[in-house]
Formats: sequence, structure tokens, C-alpha cells
Amino acid sequence: MARIFNAMTQYPEMVAGDDRFCTVLMKAFQGRLIGKVGADGVYAVGLRKSEQTRQLGATGALGISVKIEDGNLDVLYAAVAEILEQLGVATPEVSSALIGFRQGKIVNTAGVVTGGLAFPFRLRAA
Repeated sequence: MARIFNAMTQYPEMVAGDDRFCTVLMKAFQGRLIGKVGADGVYAVGLRKSEQTRQLGATGALGISVKIEDGNLDVLYAAVAEILEQLGVATPEVSSALIGFRQGKIVNTAGVVTGGLAFPFRLRAA
């Protein structure tokens, strides 16, 4: 598992390609996190064991999974970024790197703003 984690963090562009969320996310975290989108609006995150994971109550590494019911990837990426920020693991530099994936406007194919993103949820300890 460590070998896969290290390969993904050293070569994130091989996981998803240039300018894709997975790549930008892993580059922003500089080896502390891996992330990969799956089918139908599922995203998986693995955080390396650190003081941050200990503060979150984990005794080792931490895994996070996110599912967006309708499979919308734009919403999925924005939600993952929001979750990492709420957990306190995203530094201001990381949040800045992910800002392009957290745009608040939803635009239709005609270029008309039809909605926006908002995250009224607040994470809490289980």
C-alpha cells in the first residue's frame, strides 16, 4: 500500500492527467494525501498518518469517501474540497489551489447561470 501511495503522490499526473481534480489535489497536498475519483460520483481520499489525523481521532492514516447521488463530478470535487477544509487538513495554500473546483455558479450549455453551490452541512465527530 505504501508503494502505491508513494507512486500516486510522486506522479499524480499519471493518476488523472494534467489539470484534473485528482492531480491538482495531490500536488497541493505535497505527498500527504492521495485522491481518486471513481464511478458514479464517488471519490476516495487517503490521508497519511500525521498530527492532523491524530487531532481528528485517527490512530493512523485516515480514509474518506464521498458519494454524490446523481454522479455530478463538479459537485463532487467541490464537496471533497469543502470536507477537507472543514476537517482542517487543507491549508490556505491547498484551498487556494482548489479554488477553481469550488466555483459557486452552475451554468447550462447556453451559458446561463442556473444555480450555485452551497455547503450548508457541518462535519461533526461521530
